Amino acid sequence: MLCDCPGLVFPSFVNSKAEMLCCGVLPIAQLRDHVPPCELVARRIPRVVFEKTYGIKVPVPNTGKYNDPVNVYSVLEVYARARGFTTTGKSGPDTSRAARVLLRDYVMGKLLYCHPPPTVDVADAAFNPLELAKDFIGGAAEVLLAHEDEEGKPTGFDLAGAESKRVLSK
Repeated sequence: MLCDCPGLVFPSFVNSKAEMLCCGVLPIAQLRDHVPPCELVARRIPRVVFEKTYGIKVPVPNTGKYNDPVNVYSVLEVYARARGFTTTGKSGPDTSRAARVLLRDYVMGKLLYCHPPPTVDVADAAFNPLELAKDFIGGAAEVLLAHEDEEGKPTGFDLAGAESKRVLSK
């Protein structure tokens, strides 16, 4: 059976409420818990895309590898501080508001992620998030992808030997 419905993703193809929210099936305005959908986005989108898209500097995890997945709390806190989103009372960063903006950008396509077809291996270079980021941001991904092991897989970016670049917030 063929069903042609542009922009519609049936909930039977998704595994969780967070994934349905990221696919645009559920409205972001009715979001109660912002952490699960943001964790999904943080796993899918490389750090360099967050940094280039929003002009923020996302902290690197303790492993010291730049290619490691982004910590969702770090990216939300940094983004909220950069945009001036604060909570009432203690004036801490409003991560819930930051999450809504990030999720809206993800659903609208500002943060690009391509799902591979079921027959294609996830490790295929055509669907590697860093390869897609290479086209998105230009030369900065070249530096990340230059650090490869014998099999051609990225090993990570050694921050100790890298030049620090100043990233300005908007």
